[in-house]
Amino acid sequence: MTYWFVVDRIIFIVDPGDPDFLESLDPRDYDECRILLTHAHFDHIYGVPELLRKFEKVSIFTNEDGAETLCSAKKNLSKYQGEPIEINREEMDFLFVDHCDFIYKSPSIRAIFTPGHHPSCITWMIDGECFFTGDSYIPGIPVVTNLPGGRKELARKWENRLKELSEGLSIYPGHKV
Repeated sequence: MTYWFVVDRIIFIVDPGDPDFLESLDPRDYDECRILLTHAHFDHIYGVPELLRKFEKVSIFTNEDGAETLCSAKKNLSKYQGEPIEINREEMDFLFVDHCDFIYKSPSIRAIFTPGHHPSCITWMIDGECFFTGDSYIPGIPVVTNLPGGRKELARKWENRLKELSEGLSIYPGHKV
């Protein structure tokens, strides 16, 4: 699932994996593009190369594991999907976040590290109202931990913590429920 919102002519895109959405974007409508990755598996990063072609200014918010995974078709699993995705790290504007970093003031955008599915997992909390959980928490579906980097005990811990934190809030998971 790809989600987006616009603030002051800056488009924030959470997990650019939806090719139909990307085709509809006109970069003239925005001053810059900021990508918030919930993690760097191929189905969440599919559109990154297209965004890099379309926009003059693109920043990717992730952690060190996310950058490393995004730059390797083997690690992001796209090598096994027939369309390898590898981003040249030297040519990319990665903005690394730490657990509980606030990366934007209004709306308030907060990064919460939620490893378990993958070490690059970050849940994004917007204005304390919305949670973009990626694959760290999909209501009613157990977290997948059998892929490289998955850790069952961490996944369970963060899934339970996200259930608590998101009580009564809007949850936007990485896949349809």
